[in-house]
Amino acid sequence: FPSHDRVGGIENTEDVLAFLMAGCSAVQIGTQAFRQPWVFPSVTKGLQAYMQLEGLNTLQPIIGCAVPR
Repeated sequence: FPSHDRVGGIENTEDVLAFLMAGCSAVQIGTQAFRQPWVFPSVTKGLQAYMQLEGLNTLQPIIGCAVPR
């Protein structure tokens, strides 16, 4: 998979997961951090919860999983 990054429009865990599943290998939270300074721990906890639910030890299987090959 080619590496893609997403900057902008990231507000919560669901946004991060959507962009990872679409093939982004990195996302950047910017403006939302000014609106909600707790966004970083919130997203981290959300990703950890998702990974635990799915039995994942790494985010690698998520990256690009929604993209047809």
